[in-house]
Amino acid sequence: MLDLALDSRVFLDSPLDCAIQEVDMILNTECTELLGDTQYGVSLDSFLWTLTPQEKELEKYIKDKLQNSLFIKQFKLIVKCKYLRGNYRSIYHVNILLMDNNGNKVKREYQFQ
Repeated sequence: MLDLALDSRVFLDSPLDCAIQEVDMILNTECTELLGDTQYGVSLDSFLWTLTPQEKELEKYIKDKLQNSLFIKQFKLIVKCKYLRGNYRSIYHVNILLMDNNGNKVKREYQFQ
């Protein structure tokens, strides 16, 4: 069981729910934010500033960051990225799918600009 609330009223007891929470934490943390562990998190801004961003490269980078975490490694992980070039700002659209052996699955979508 994983307690994520400051006031101890919310508990996650499903491994799939815990894995979703891990995905959210890792994708929304910059690599330099966690003191003592500079490898935790994903700094997606650096990909947006490259001259030739590659979707496959980003998919591999995100998958490598996610697949070794405590709860996520229990599930099949599929990461798909789409680069949307804009006139003023470019966007990465990231789809993450987690599936267990029983056929349960959860899909999350993220946008980084």
